[in-house]
Amino acid sequence: MATTPKRRRSKGSGGIVKLPSGFYAFQYVDGNGIRRTKSLRTKNRAEAEAGARDFERAVQATDREEVILQAAKARQIIRSRDLPL
Repeated sequence: MATTPKRRRSKGSGGIVKLPSGFYAFQYVDGNGIRRTKSLRTKNRAEAEAGARDFERAVQATDREEVILQAAKARQIIRSRDLPL
């Protein structure tokens, strides 16, 4: 019996957890080694997967400009890649 492999996030990019309240959250370990949990404010797994993609990019950012850009996108401050620094 052939099975299809699950799509998974790359190592170190965090994961989705279900909170006791029924809501999904994105959980990751920051640069200081502290486990952080950010609520995705949804009880639907598919919506949580879509919301977690934005946080995953922010967690894996390599330089300061990329972190600022991803944070602004996550907060829906900007719509394009142009961000004055």
